[in-house]
Amino acid sequence: MSHDPPGGPPPEIPASRFPARLPRRLRKLLYRNYFRRDRYHRYDRLGLVLWLNYANYVDRQLIIHEPYEAPQIRYLQEQCSRRPFDLFIDVGANFGLYSLLLARTGRVGDILAFEPDPRNHPQLVTNIAANGLATLIRSFACGLSDRDTTAGFLQAHRRSTGMSRIEATAPADTPLANYTDSRVPVIRFDGHFSCRTRRVLVKIDVEGHESQVIAGMSRLLRDNDCLVQAEVFDTSVEQFDALLGELGYRMVAAFGHDRLYRKP
Repeated sequence: MSHDPPGGPPPEIPASRFPARLPRRLRKLLYRNYFRRDRYHRYDRLGLVLWLNYANYVDRQLIIHEPYEAPQIRYLQEQCSRRPFDLFIDVGANFGLYSLLLARTGRVGDILAFEPDPRNHPQLVTNIAANGLATLIRSFACGLSDRDTTAGFLQAHRRSTGMSRIEATAPADTPLANYTDSRVPVIRFDGHFSCRTRRVLVKIDVEGHESQVIAGMSRLLRDNDCLVQAEVFDTSVEQFDALLGELGYRMVAAFGHDRLYRKP
């Protein structure tokens, strides 16, 4: 997929005619791309212009007007409304939903979006451009870790590209038959970026690699006023809490597997 919108947009179903309150099964029938399910199309959702693929789970949730991580996003938007953030670091940005919505608040000074999956990153770039946010959001076709290297990567099959993960830290129950082996670049955040005494928001969704991400940005977390949201699997909660505790952070909220931390 190129960085330009991939193909001409199909006619959009008017929201007033088919409102989001219709039953889910009817919305799926209305919006399904019967003959081109693996193609990207333009949709107006959540006040954004989004190029989405119906075959992909997260994309499909938005296409059919289903909420996706709405409590988490609302919480972060509320935090932005109380006091602006100087920087938002989106680790595992996928197609850019968090970055785009927080950029639209006008309460974030700069946004860095990291996405290593080679299928998701062009979609991320397209969505940034489609919303006129290229001067605010910088995207990087790599992941974050505790070192600069090329890592083994389990690329999830196309129905759920948001579940791709670093092979070395993939949960033990990862169904390998649903993944393809590949390699992606990862970098240590502190080795490439530096800031002090700033207000920073960090979102981490990396399917088991979150401890390595934190280790690679420990200087950032020590030197700045940070709010960290991380998806943490149940088997890793104690280890992750201890790691952030060593940096002076405590959990302040939780939404399912997403846990939020800041300094007291």
